[in-house]
Amino acid sequence: MTRLKECRENAHLSQKYVAITLGISSPSVANWERGKTNPTQENIVKLADLYGVSVDYLLGRTDDVNGAADDESPFPQLSKDEIVLLERYRALSDEDKELLRSDALRMKREAERGTGYAVKQTAG
Repeated sequence: MTRLKECRENAHLSQKYVAITLGISSPSVANWERGKTNPTQENIVKLADLYGVSVDYLLGRTDDVNGAADDESPFPQLSKDEIVLLERYRALSDEDKELLRSDALRMKREAERGTGYAVKQTAG
């Protein structure tokens, strides 16, 4: 499991965040990264999703980050950063999701009025 730390760092996530997201202890994540213990199959899948890589890549079975899961991705058009952001959003409580949506809408409106953050225009 030598890629666990590399993938976590590439996703800009802390061990604590990973532990909270997976519902485990921080020392468990550290032990996985050091090779002292191995995550369960369920946690390997969760880690791959969280890090935006395939299970095969995480396990070292391929050097292609997307591995066999590339064609199976529900969001093939999303960048790794967007996938990480989506995973972080999904880990929020319903109340926090509503606050985030509200803040994002406010920021977009301010940007459109020229009173706030710049927003990249997208089609749609």
